[in-house]
Amino acid sequence: AAALPCMATCAKVVSHAVGAVCSMCPVWHKIPTVGGHLRARNFACCSTCVNSSRIASSFTVTTSSPAASASSPKQGTHLWQSAGVVLTTVLATFAVASSTSRPTSSHRKALSISVRFSARKHAGCNVSRGIALHAQSSPLVTGEWEPLLGGAFCRGLCVTVPLRHTLNAGEGDRMAGGTIQVFAREIVSAKFREKVPELPALLFLQGGPGFPAARPTSAQGGWLGRALEEYRVVLLDQRGTGRSTPITAQTLKHLSPEEHAEYLSHFRADSIVRDCEELRHALGLGKWSLLGQSFGGFCCLTYLSFHSGSLDAVYITGGLPPMMRIGADEVYRATFRRVLVRNRLYYRRYPGDVARVQEIVAHLEALGPQGARLPGGGRLTPRRFLSLGLMLGGGDGIEAMHWLVESAFVDVRSSAGGASRELDDRFLAKVEMAQSFDTNPMYWLLHEAIYCDGCEAGASSWSADCVLREAEFRTLFGTAIGEIPASDAEGPLLFTGEMVFPWFAEDFISLGGFKQAADLLATRADWPNLYDKDALRDTKVPVSAAMYYDDMYVERAFSEETADLLGPNCQVWVTNEFQHSGIRDDGKRVLDTLMKMVRGEVQRECGGCGRVSSHRTLDE
Repeated sequence: AAALPCMATCAKVVSHAVGAVCSMCPVWHKIPTVGGHLRARNFACCSTCVNSSRIASSFTVTTSSPAASASSPKQGTHLWQSAGVVLTTVLATFAVASSTSRPTSSHRKALSISVRFSARKHAGCNVSRGIALHAQSSPLVTGEWEPLLGGAFCRGLCVTVPLRHTLNAGEGDRMAGGTIQVFAREIVSAKFREKVPELPALLFLQGGPGFPAARPTSAQGGWLGRALEEYRVVLLDQRGTGRSTPITAQTLKHLSPEEHAEYLSHFRADSIVRDCEELRHALGLGKWSLLGQSFGGFCCLTYLSFHSGSLDAVYITGGLPPMMRIGADEVYRATFRRVLVRNRLYYRRYPGDVARVQEIVAHLEALGPQGARLPGGGRLTPRRFLSLGLMLGGGDGIEAMHWLVESAFVDVRSSAGGASRELDDRFLAKVEMAQSFDTNPMYWLLHEAIYCDGCEAGASSWSADCVLREAEFRTLFGTAIGEIPASDAEGPLLFTGEMVFPWFAEDFISLGGFKQAADLLATRADWPNLYDKDALRDTKVPVSAAMYYDDMYVERAFSEETADLLGPNCQVWVTNEFQHSGIRDDGKRVLDTLMKMVRGEVQRECGGCGRVSSHRTLDE
C-alpha cells in the first residue's frame, strides 16, 4: 500500500509504507477499498488531541466540495492513487474540546465512515465503475504487555460489539440493540516482541459452545509453543464466556424467560464470527489464520462461509461440522453409537468397574429422587452420574473414569461402634468438578442449537432426549433415562456422552432459573443459517483438518462429507492416534502436522482417497 496522507488538520504524522500514525493518540483505523482493505495504521485524530479531553463520537467522509462555510467543519481533499484507481475523498474533521489532558482509550469512540470511491481511467488503466462502501470500527482497549513463562509476553484486548449484529447498518442503529464486551488475549514470543505488527496472526477458537479460551501458564510446548514460532496468537473468549460479558445464572437473573431466550439466541457461531471480524478490524489486520478445536472448528466453517476474504489459512482439530445433515437427530444417533463403543471399551479395559458403577447407581436410587447432595447444592441422581460419560471421549477419559469410580465409597464409623458405607465427600466433589454446566450454562442452553442451520433444520426439540428414547437406544440406556432400575438392567450400565437433556434444570442448581428459556430455545424453528454451502464449495482458502477416526463427539463420516464439499484445498489427516483431545494430548505435533499439510510438506497419503492417514493398534 502506498503511504497514506494524513488528515488536513494533522500536524504530527509519521508516514509509513503501510499507513500513517498520529504520534499523539495511536488508535487503529481502517478504510476499505474496492479490492480489499487499504489500511492506515494508527490513523487517529490530529495533533490537537494533545489538548483535548474528549473526541466527538463520529465523523463522516463525503464526496462534497471542499469548500466550507465558517460554520461547517473544516474539510480537505486527498487523492489516493493505487493500481490505476483514483479514489477521491473529502474528510470532514471532528471538533474536540480544549483541555490539557491527553484522551485515554475510554475517550476514543467508534468511527462511522462512509466512503465513495470514484474509479476513473487513469495511468493507462480503463476502469469505469463507482462503488459505495461503508466501514465501521469499534474502539480497542489494550492492556499492558505482561511476561508469560516460557519466553513470551501477553496482553489483554477488549472491543465493544453489538449484541445483535446487523449488516449494512449505521453506527447508531448498529449499537441500538445494546452492546457487549468481547475479550481476547494476545500472546507473542519474546524474540518477536519488537516486531508484533509484522507478525502474521493466528486466532484460536475454543471448543464448546460456552467455554472461554484456556488461560496459558507457559508458552513452552503444546500447540501454543508451536504457534508462537511463527504467529502472534490471539485467544478469544467467545461472547458470553470468560471475560466477554459472561452468561451465568448470576448475570442474567434480572431477565424474564422470554428475555433470556431472546438474548441467548445471539450467542451462536454466526455472532461469534462477526465479533472476530470486529476484533480483526480493531487490530488493523488485513487477514489472519484460524485454529479451531471442536466447536471452534464449527465456527471456522461459519467464518469461511461469510468472511473467507479475511483468512489466510484454517486449521481444524476434531471440528469439521456435520453441515451436510439436516438437524440434530441424525447427529445424535451417530454419536450415541460412538458412545456405546466407548462404554464397551471402558468396561473391557476395567471389567471390575461394572460392579462398581452398578453399586453407585443402586446407592443413588436408594436415596430417592433427590439423590446425594453435592457440595455446591446440586443433586447427584443416577441420571446425572451416568451423564459423566462426557469424559470418555478424551484421550485419558477411560482412565479418569476408572480412578473416579474406584474411590466412590468410604466406610464411616458411628459412635455406637458400627459402620456404614457412604459416598465419599471427596468423590462427590470430584463429580461436581467434572461437570461444569453450573459455571458454563451456555453449553446446556445452546448445544443443540449449533446443529440448527437455518429454518430447514427446524427446532431441536430436545433432540438427544428424543433419540435416546428410540427403540435402538431405549433399552441400552434405560437406566440413564430413569426407565430401568440398576437391579433390572441387563449387562453393564451405560454412560451417555456430550448430550444435554431437559432434566439438567432439576439436577444442576444453577440451571433451574434457565429452564423456561431452555424450553423456548428448544422450540425455536427460525434460526438463521450458520453456513453457506455455495460459498464453501471448493474453497480457495487452504484448510487442513485433523479428523479423529473414533471421535465420540464429532461423527467422522459426517465430517468427511463436509471435507468433500470443501474440495481439494481441504486436506484431511485421519488418525486414531488421538481421541477428541488430540490438541491437548500432543498439540505441538497436531498443529505442526496441519501447518505442514497446508504448505504441502506432508506426503503420507492414502492411495484411494488422497487423505493423510496415520494408525496405531488398539493396544497401543
